[in-house]
Amino acid sequence: MKHVTNSLQVREIREPADFEMLRSAWFRLLEHVPGYRLFLSPQWHLAAWEWRAEDAELYCLVVEAGQDIVAILPLVRDSALKYGLKLHRLAYLTVPDTQFADMICSRDVAQAAAAAFASHLAEQQDWDQLQFSHLDKQAMVQEFLLPALRKQGLLASEGVTDSNAWLGLASGWDAYYATRSRRLKKGNNHAGNRLRKQFADIQVERVRVEAAEVNACLDRLVQVSAASWKKSTGLTLDNTGPQAFIRRLTGELAGQGQVVIWSLVLDGQAVACEYQLHHDGQIYALRADYDTAFEAWSPGTYLFWQILMQVCEEGGERYWMGPGDNPYKARWLESGEPLQRFTVYGRTVRGRILGLLDRHVKPLVHSLRNMKDSNKS
Repeated sequence: MKHVTNSLQVREIREPADFEMLRSAWFRLLEHVPGYRLFLSPQWHLAAWEWRAEDAELYCLVVEAGQDIVAILPLVRDSALKYGLKLHRLAYLTVPDTQFADMICSRDVAQAAAAAFASHLAEQQDWDQLQFSHLDKQAMVQEFLLPALRKQGLLASEGVTDSNAWLGLASGWDAYYATRSRRLKKGNNHAGNRLRKQFADIQVERVRVEAAEVNACLDRLVQVSAASWKKSTGLTLDNTGPQAFIRRLTGELAGQGQVVIWSLVLDGQAVACEYQLHHDGQIYALRADYDTAFEAWSPGTYLFWQILMQVCEEGGERYWMGPGDNPYKARWLESGEPLQRFTVYGRTVRGRILGLLDRHVKPLVHSLRNMKDSNKS
């Protein structure tokens, strides 16, 4: 399917084989995206699709100028119930491990590409809701595509802010650790003392994964993840989707110094692991798990402490802890990169009803409930 806007054509990519074939064009586009992150790479999205294929279908859009692909917008389509409505939803291709997202193109063609994407999307009747997330302040989706969608007359929710926590590495460990709270340092020392009293052999191992080591490294990672407290979430690596994602991603990037796995090994048994991606001075912590059978000895806390102690002494720019707020991150982080989420409502009947309910009825009900609670108090 093609749609023409000012000599640009929009084509839908619905088949996984065709999605794979975008790889070379994708790499060419990334050459014109200064400071791009691995989360915009074809390897990342191909791995993410391995997971999302369980519950969604591809809906990737590309903008072409003649025979050349000049922009890529990797979307997926699924269905869900909300307010009793069965909705057809489009969303950027993300997984829970995603830290950043954006349309793939050079900034000098972003406005024209966004107009083409928006015109195409506005004409389609096969979606009711379109969601974007993980958009940082430089995201071209936020700067160009959302205004273009609004220009087409589509309603969009206001942005919801999240944050990707980070801490700086350049100052070195001593300077950084001096800024941490006394409570944090006391907790770390206590964890170390308890481990040394209980276990004769304590090893912190780091592996920069080579192609020949992928299966062995991931088998250990999966084993620890399967014993994690996160088991009930369905997101641990012994589940089909998450494991397909991590194996594809690791296979794509192994041997380039970009995949690093840390393990805490107690008396020969791996009890905690962290999976990282390294790129251009940035360290992205994707997953951290520990075996709950060893929870009393705080293996996750100890491993994280030892990891930071080493990476802070090796240069680099930032260590990214991932989106989401929790008290544990707050003890370590120095700041966070704001991330925006938006919802756009389609022109279908269900899309219009959903927009009305989300934008007007739901806030009104929430306000009335708050007023009622205030009167009670």
